Amino acid sequence: MMKNREVFFHGNIKALCLLILFSFAGCATIAKTATGVSSSDKVLKGKLTQREEMNKLNIAVVPFAEKRGEAKSYGSVYKYLIPLVPYGTIRYERPDQARMFNVQDEVEFNMSENLLKITADGVKKSGLFDSVIITHTPLESKADLILSGEIYSTLYEGKTYSYGISFLGPALWCLGLPAGSSYKKLGISLYLKRIDTAETVWSYDLNKEKIVIQGLYRNWGKNMNSFVGLMEEGIEEVIADMRSKLRDVPIEKLKVLPPVEPETIIPKSEAAAIQTVEPSITNTTANN
Repeated sequence: MMKNREVFFHGNIKALCLLILFSFAGCATIAKTATGVSSSDKVLKGKLTQREEMNKLNIAVVPFAEKRGEAKSYGSVYKYLIPLVPYGTIRYERPDQARMFNVQDEVEFNMSENLLKITADGVKKSGLFDSVIITHTPLESKADLILSGEIYSTLYEGKTYSYGISFLGPALWCLGLPAGSSYKKLGISLYLKRIDTAETVWSYDLNKEKIVIQGLYRNWGKNMNSFVGLMEEGIEEVIADMRSKLRDVPIEKLKVLPPVEPETIIPKSEAAAIQTVEPSITNTTANN
């Protein structure tokens, strides 16, 4: 009898332990599921979606201002022909106006127009605004906000490798060794302002850089395209920052409200005359 009681007791203990274990596991699963997506994120996401649907804002993108330097240096590129000198260097602050690069000829490229178009297309695809236009005369448009920018860096530094063996260096290029490298640095400041007061409601400094190793069989002639790639990468950061900061700005600070029509003020003499005439009309009607 005692033995059966012990077996029953131990069985209950094991069942109780398993029940407690599964209870903790269930709590952990519930906690993990609850913390996967926080309620604040859901509210914030819903608020942002509602904001984009309700607030129909129009934006005008104007051409970027030039703040770049004009320094250029290409004479040292021929240093790679000097024995024991490993490479020659080219440096431009405005590569779109250059005439010589390390592994390619002159490239037709308008830096300001291309970067402006990438910016406008990125803002348009973001869905933050009802309409996005590029214009030189924003005051004549129906825009609520103006997006402007300043290009202060499109630095290009190119190196041509000779590996210290002077004019025999290109022979190593044919064997697959790199012929040179290109370093690009892009810097643009963006500003979003009210069209009526010129008040800045958002700003962002975009800084991107990249190094491309080039050779006869890899990345040959892709110097300028990297600036387009840098801007396409950077516009994603721009839109994310704009979306994050504008969602907390009251709509009154973003949208241009229609002008309020002034109330019509009736002079006292005319108002008194109206009050004098009305009773006489009433009395005449009553007598009839």
